Amino acid sequence: MKAAVWKSVNKIEIEEIGIPEIANGEVLIKVVYAGICGSDITILNGKHINAKPPVVLGHEFSGIVEESKSSYFKKGDRVGVEPLVSCGFCKPCSEGNNHVCANLKLLGINENGAFAQYTKAHEAKTFKIPDKMSLAEAAMLEPFSVAMHGMDVSKMRIGSHILVVGAGPIGAMTALLAGYFGAGKVMISELTDFRVNYAKKLGFSAFNPTKEGDLLAHVLKNTDGNGADIAFECGGTPESVKACLDCIGIKGRVVQIGIPKQLVETDYRRMIYKEQEIMGIRIYQKGTFGRAIRFLSDRNIALKDFVSHFFSLEDIAKAIECADDKNRSMKVLIKF
Repeated sequence: MKAAVWKSVNKIEIEEIGIPEIANGEVLIKVVYAGICGSDITILNGKHINAKPPVVLGHEFSGIVEESKSSYFKKGDRVGVEPLVSCGFCKPCSEGNNHVCANLKLLGINENGAFAQYTKAHEAKTFKIPDKMSLAEAAMLEPFSVAMHGMDVSKMRIGSHILVVGAGPIGAMTALLAGYFGAGKVMISELTDFRVNYAKKLGFSAFNPTKEGDLLAHVLKNTDGNGADIAFECGGTPESVKACLDCIGIKGRVVQIGIPKQLVETDYRRMIYKEQEIMGIRIYQKGTFGRAIRFLSDRNIALKDFVSHFFSLEDIAKAIECADDKNRSMKVLIKF
């Protein structure tokens, strides 16, 4: 089968490799769509702390069961996959926190993933997709689950004023969920014109501080001078972290979804005096992926609108280049 294999820093190649063999309790999946995540780009650039080449990238995907050694799945089932591989024995796992397993692995990072014609998954991590959900949308269940987990951790209350910094796919999905869960004002800050305009096309209010003025002044104006109750940091830069901390009010919270590549300095005295919180999140808790399917199945939400580009597997290098350019892309999918 054809697969996109990360070979070394900034080197990914299409190769012929063997179709995965499945064991009892596993399914072989013919991949139909796979999404490009920021972590795929981080891996390719050699900046991921755990990934080691060679490995087939891709952890956001959907497909059709080709072969099953599971009593629950049969050939032809449409499925999505939660890519987390937890040990089940460490202290976090024993307490139900499998997503922060001390030995956590992910498909497409530590094990071969879905930038390939076929991949395999354990039945416990595989989910049937409702007929009314397209497989393109199912490929985005993974980032949508990240946004859901961020919302869960935020403890958002109805009427809370929300700031989302970074209008990439997860940021926009977070803004969408905030609106559905009863937020007051939902403000998005984004530095690129493409994503500002894309967010507006999706129905959000977006603000570009490099062109429209001071972000803090914008937030204060929209919150009666109080600041945001919760800021979701989805940009993954020191500047976006600082913007979130500047814009929350007394008792405000920052939910840290993005992963900054550099250390971030902050004034902890301000956090102490205002009783503010920073809440880090990692991926999503056990059960979130299934909840995401149920949530989307019961509502008229078109995740396909978050897709800006489709590429073939053969054009994987062009697809990654496109996904890395925030000035021209939102979610980029590989279509098989």
